Order: sequence, then structure tokens, then C-alpha cells
Amino acid sequence: MAQIETKWGEDSSLSDSAGLRERQRQALRKTIETTAIQLVQEHGFDAVTVEMICDASLTSPRTFFNYFGSKEGVILGTGPKMPSDEDIEDFVSSTNPDVLTEFLIFSTNTLIADQPDREITQARQAIIQGNPELTAKRSALIARHEDQFIDIVESRLRAQGHVGSDAQIADEALMIVVSCTSLMGFMRRKWTHPDFAGDPSVLIGLSVSLLRTIAISPSEAS
Repeated sequence: MAQIETKWGEDSSLSDSAGLRERQRQALRKTIETTAIQLVQEHGFDAVTVEMICDASLTSPRTFFNYFGSKEGVILGTGPKMPSDEDIEDFVSSTNPDVLTEFLIFSTNTLIADQPDREITQARQAIIQGNPELTAKRSALIARHEDQFIDIVESRLRAQGHVGSDAQIADEALMIVVSCTSLMGFMRRKWTHPDFAGDPSVLIGLSVSLLRTIAISPSEAS
């Protein structure tokens, strides 16, 4: 019987096997995260050790550190993945003048595709907000992501021929990225609310619409 090939010319059985391994990895990651969060909720962050998490989740320390790197890492989470090189190139080369909306879609696509667990997200946020050290590390993680995105937005603005000094273009890129960071915070709070039952992608349009409504002065609105 002839082998069935994917569009990349790969044996489909290899593709299926890779998909199974990835699902197993994600299931194990969720088990470790859930176990760690439950232990922290019960005992407090300072009292919980990596050994406790590994014992309770039936995971080896080596596997734990490969996935999360540290106790702080399993509570903070990995955060959203950066877009692929192809997606970055598509964003930078786009001629759409609405950079803010396109950047929000661009920067949240991976997060929406991953569909993080709502209960884990809610519990994680509560733990981080109650621990100053974790709050500071979360802020540093967000800042690193923002710096990477600022460079990408600057490239987009320059590619579109924006006029201004380097400092002006950098400030515009910073404003776009920081505004979208705030919008993503709004989207996260809406998405984790118990009453929200829709597709998280609808929150992108809602967020941009609200931002523009707030930005329009009463005289402009009339």
C-alpha cells in the first residue's frame, strides 16, 4: 500500500506521532501547572517546593525543570509565544494604515490559538497579585515581550514610510505596544470572568471599539 503523504511530503504516520507527543506534552504541562497552583493555594507560595510539586504530579525534577525552569516559572507561566518569522514578515510588510488594530490581532493570535485554561489563568493571576516578588517578575516578563514587539512595530512604521525622527517613530511604536498590552489585560479579565461564554477572538473587536470610543472627545463625537 502506498504511503499517504502530507503536503510537505512527510509520512502521515510520523505527523500523527508528532501530534500525539505534543498533546501528551501539553497534558503533562497542564498537570504540573494545576498541581503547583493547588499546592500554592493550600500552603502558600513560599512553603511549596519543587520536590513537593514533582511528588504530587508524579513528575521527575528533570522534566519539571525542562518545562518550567523554576518554581516561579510554573506559577508565572510561559506567557504567549512570539509570532512566527512568517507572521512577523507579513505584519511588517502590510500596507494597512490601521496599525493599532492589526498589531492587536497579530500579537494575540498565538494566545487565542493556544486557548489557555481559564481556571488555571484565574488562579495564577490571584497568586501573582498576592505576591510582590511574582508581580515584579511578571512585569519584567511583560516588559521583555514589549521590547520585542516595539522593534517589530518600528519596522512596520518605517516600512510604511512614516515621517519623523527616530525618537518620534520609537515613541509611536511604544504607544501602540503599550496600548495593546492594556487592551490584552482588558481582554484577559473579560475572558476569565465567569459570565463570559463567547469566543475570545470577539474581544479583539470589542477592545478596539472601546478604545476608540474613549479616545474621541465629546466635540469630535458630535
